[in-house]
Amino acid sequence: MTLRSSRGISRLEWMAVTVIVATLMAFLLPSLIDTQREVRRTKIKQMAANMRTAINLTHIRCNIDLATITSETAATCRNTRFPQVNMDGTLITMFHRYPTADMLGIATAAGLANDDGLKFHAEKNTLTVDVIGGTEPDCRLTYRATTTEATPEITSMFSGC
Repeated sequence: MTLRSSRGISRLEWMAVTVIVATLMAFLLPSLIDTQREVRRTKIKQMAANMRTAINLTHIRCNIDLATITSETAATCRNTRFPQVNMDGTLITMFHRYPTADMLGIATAAGLANDDGLKFHAEKNTLTVDVIGGTEPDCRLTYRATTTEATPEITSMFSGC
């Protein structure tokens, strides 16, 4: 064994390894950032699709409740004080036959939760859902409940994802 091999790597070898690693990172980092953006965009698109499905299913369930004879105080859309629909054992709050713009309405119906990397803000008839990691308000999904019996509006913002 020579004396040189017992001393470790030289400064020149260390610099060569550092340059190689830095070059690889320079090429891989933008790709990683683009992948993260695409994941956030896909998350917004998937949430919008889930909300549309939830709107349709709860609206149909509400119309069925209204067409059947049940108690006015039961957890159905016939309850004029607190209209709700039962979707597989989960109660969804309703307004004008559509889910309300809050955590007990559209968020529950669409299966959205606080621990999904999302931030929720409910105000009046609007629920905004921001994807954590994106730039607010440019990586956002907005649900606007109707004040009439028109279908609620869902809008998506992707520019800050």
